[in-house]
Amino acid sequence: MSKVYPIDLVFTILGKENLETQFYNKSHKSEENQITVDGYSVYTRSLRYMTFYQKGCKCCVCGKEGTHFTLDPSVDNPDRRHFNLRADDGTLMTRDHIIPKSKGGREHISNMQTMCVDCNKAKGNHMDGEEPPKMTIVAIESTNSEKRMEFIDENDAIFYVLNNIMKVTQAPSRNNKMGFKIKKSIEVTRQFMFCLNSGVPYCGRCWYTIGKEPPIVEKESPKQVVSGWGELVGMRNNTFYLDINEEIGFGWVRRVDNNDTVCYLSTHTFYERKASFSTTLLQSYGFNITLKEWK
Repeated sequence: MSKVYPIDLVFTILGKENLETQFYNKSHKSEENQITVDGYSVYTRSLRYMTFYQKGCKCCVCGKEGTHFTLDPSVDNPDRRHFNLRADDGTLMTRDHIIPKSKGGREHISNMQTMCVDCNKAKGNHMDGEEPPKMTIVAIESTNSEKRMEFIDENDAIFYVLNNIMKVTQAPSRNNKMGFKIKKSIEVTRQFMFCLNSGVPYCGRCWYTIGKEPPIVEKESPKQVVSGWGELVGMRNNTFYLDINEEIGFGWVRRVDNNDTVCYLSTHTFYERKASFSTTLLQSYGFNITLKEWK
């Protein structure tokens, strides 16, 4: 259990000269702006600290009030700590951008307000008094129909797929070029829109538009582990099939109804990080397999 620190004591430890400033930048994370508290390094300058000191410790929405600080581990450095303001029930108090950063909001104390973590999550990426955008796209996990996510529109859903499922930005370094990312983004967009409109599962999820009949989610069977090109030969489902050149080691994903090519499988498909990327790609086309990585 984290040690509890009174608010006034923490403000004294951090120093008024650090709490009364108006802005914060990365240069504040330097050796001269850190102290030792109970054997741990703590940065003294933070927009959170400044917000709590200058704007108060009470949530501007629900009125919940921070009553004490805890000294908690830093995510990126286990030897470093930072103070978190909490309410009596343990609720984390946060700083909130009055005008979101995505809408031009500044990293300045004038654009900050104190908000509990629950109200901050509810506010999301919109301004005070602004109605949250209505969700239009729903994703249900194929393995658990109770798990669902909602998205504002197709663009919001595709952005999530690109960054959190397909991980285009984390593709192998040799492919980490703008041209590759654009090509892959177009490919993912086409796949997603086809599956959204046809009801075919995509990336282990069933996608549908709110207002339309949701798809029936069936429990997914265990994935087949595939260790070579020969095991991919002849593989097909109701919508796609694999056209594999086993001798050279490459292939295509094609449509069953018209033989159109929807995806190319390169000679690197099974190698290192590409295997994980290719597994996700093939699963997005409904192939219940996992590719074994070649070293």
